[in-house]
Amino acid sequence: MRVLISFLAMLTFFVGIGTSAAEITNASAEKTTLAYIANAANNNIQVVDLSSGKTLRKIYAGAGPWRLEASPDGKQLLAQHWYSESTAMIDLTDHEIKHVLPYRGPGVFTNDGDQFVTFSWPRSGLYRVDPENGDNLGVKVTEISKIYDLVQRQDSAGFYMTRFDPQSKVEGERYSYIINYPYDPKSSTPSPVSPGSLRTGLGPTSIVVSTKEPFLLTADSETDGLSLINTHGDGRGVPTCPAPQAILLSPDETKMAVLCWRGLGIRESHVVLYETDFSVRPWPAITEVNAAPIKGGLVEGSFSADGDKLYVLDQLNRELIELDGKTLETRRSFSTGDVPMDVELVQVPLSVRDNLLNSEGRSRQLVKKVIKQMQSVSAPYADLSWRETASWKVDSDDADLKEKDEENDTEIKPVQDPAAPTQRMQYYKGPNWLRTEAEGGLVRLAQAGTSVSILEDGRFWVTPRQNLLSSLYGLSNLSVDEAIQRLAGDVPGSPYLRSGIAMDVIMEFEEKEEKDSSRADHDHQHEEDHEPHRYYVIGANETGQAVPQLWVDANTGYPANLIEKFPVNKAEGHEVEGESKRFGGIIETKFYDYKKIDKMYSMPGRLERVLDNGSTEEVKIDQVKINSGIPDEKFDLALLGDTRRVPKLSEEEDDSDKGKGKAASQPSGEYIYHPLETHEPYSSNPPTSGSHLPFIADWGAYQVPLPLALQVYNLKVGGVVIQYNCPKACPDTVAKLEGVLKRYPEYVLLAPYPLMESKIAVTAWGKLETFDEFDEASIVNFIEINKGIAHHADSGDHSGDQSSY
Repeated sequence: MRVLISFLAMLTFFVGIGTSAAEITNASAEKTTLAYIANAANNNIQVVDLSSGKTLRKIYAGAGPWRLEASPDGKQLLAQHWYSESTAMIDLTDHEIKHVLPYRGPGVFTNDGDQFVTFSWPRSGLYRVDPENGDNLGVKVTEISKIYDLVQRQDSAGFYMTRFDPQSKVEGERYSYIINYPYDPKSSTPSPVSPGSLRTGLGPTSIVVSTKEPFLLTADSETDGLSLINTHGDGRGVPTCPAPQAILLSPDETKMAVLCWRGLGIRESHVVLYETDFSVRPWPAITEVNAAPIKGGLVEGSFSADGDKLYVLDQLNRELIELDGKTLETRRSFSTGDVPMDVELVQVPLSVRDNLLNSEGRSRQLVKKVIKQMQSVSAPYADLSWRETASWKVDSDDADLKEKDEENDTEIKPVQDPAAPTQRMQYYKGPNWLRTEAEGGLVRLAQAGTSVSILEDGRFWVTPRQNLLSSLYGLSNLSVDEAIQRLAGDVPGSPYLRSGIAMDVIMEFEEKEEKDSSRADHDHQHEEDHEPHRYYVIGANETGQAVPQLWVDANTGYPANLIEKFPVNKAEGHEVEGESKRFGGIIETKFYDYKKIDKMYSMPGRLERVLDNGSTEEVKIDQVKINSGIPDEKFDLALLGDTRRVPKLSEEEDDSDKGKGKAASQPSGEYIYHPLETHEPYSSNPPTSGSHLPFIADWGAYQVPLPLALQVYNLKVGGVVIQYNCPKACPDTVAKLEGVLKRYPEYVLLAPYPLMESKIAVTAWGKLETFDEFDEASIVNFIEINKGIAHHADSGDHSGDQSSY
């Protein structure tokens, strides 16, 4: 299983599942085994030498790596990225990235390795790629959207596929089948057989096919079992541990391991080991021989080549664990990055391992040279502020920026002219703090991959988002390695999912362009007509690629263009009439009018932001101040930027005794679908009931306040929320509260909340208790009385309706 944590637009929860990793052998001299780990929250592929336990390299190939596929010959690794919607083809002889392809996945090599076939979720096209040169060999429109895992059939004449929507926040489609799709990528003749379905248990999340016998297995995560199916479509159930997520077969297929984890917020997993004989008829012999609980969240794994060791990926504890292949005892563990998603084991010659250990790749060396040039154009500074005056160039036919009279289907004028200039103040403090104050009272804070938006009435929302633009402004304050990590989105401890540039992909590009008279004496572009201009392009190896990338002027070292990508997905993957001008997730920022401030610091005087729907924002920069001593509190996420915007309460009398934890007024509230959506005020602060989002936050501790509409639904499903208000740091109090939290793996949240009067507040559905000081006995008593009591009308289990907050 691959579990993705993140957002669509402002928020998204992902649970991703893929095929089991396979160890690839290569018939040459002495070899060693390397583990390639996709660290989704750090945007890197971590390369670990299993013999020494050392991390040899981190490859920055895109944003949000979630699926790894090694070629059958062990010479290539294809890394698929959710956020950047890209597939990187990595040459395992020198670990250089050969090509970047515009496909999110899932993809798989054909059985003979001659082609790589891939979807780009959620779209229905199945693309064929030449693994040697990255060429697109064609696309098969399957008319089936949201394919989330696939494997080729044993006869190579079709594919088995699962469907899944990891971005659904509420109960949606649930599947109890996989798809048997007849399609031979090498044949130009369409199959006469129609696609069919094979019945499974509820929630098939991954597929494993025997390479020797005509059987396949699915992990049915919602029925606590496996489905064993033959090629005729007949099946039987195989009991296993709760919520199976991944099925792992040893290379000789005599062993099978099943990894089970109920998901985020649950801190225990299980491994079940089986002996298997797929040659037995009418059904293979599958015998359980061992089982073990694991403290953590297991998502993927692989057997060693000899089957004596089992490697499992623990997402919660950020570890790759080596287990004994018979006893399941833990032998060793290796640290990974944040939110590890997938692992591939590949045997490589010792010379390849030694080259990784002793030298950097060619691309990384060139990137470092470019970063040094960029850093040389400005001196370091403590803080920076500036004003932006922005106006939009609007196409009169742009449907997104106009309102419509739905009844008469006639266009009416916008309430406000979108071309009218607006102003916003920007404040930056190294290494990555950014505060935006916009007209209308909106304050947005960004720090280390987290963005918080706060309205004047106290409503706020938290989004995992990396601000690449502010990272560019702060490059001079960082070392070269830190700058590469920052631009790649590799910030340990920050949330997934967020942007980042593939910093191990770079090309030199020479552009011949004519002088634009309207920009004379202003542009970063070359002043003479028809004279070629050189750029370094980091993040792409071809022009026109729709992936995050940075263009740097090779002559001056100034950033010229920054292209960022945000996850905007079409549900079915087909163009719909009238959709051509909708925002597709691509924003390009162009930099102009660089100026020196105090002869030491460089800053652009003008920006142009171009959206992929054709809209353009012109931004003028002025009132630039350097080292003005901006207080840290203005950037503090836990304090919500010291905004002190207390939420408005309803006028209804709250008859709760806040000191005793008695019942507060309990309006059931209604669903809202965005935390900044207008709704009736809550009756208490923090709230105990009322309007709420249709999903919950993952149980555990948070360093940033929990949006009120999010935490209310946690209360409704039986949760308890502990919140603290510390205008000045109170590490001792927080440590004591964390000690209480450790007793409860489920149903308890801990977070700061600076907009309340008391120092500590504990809430359950309809109940509120406040404290001026830490009171362990009373807090524990409150939790014991209230946790786990659901207040849904149906009292059903909503533990799966989780968010990525």
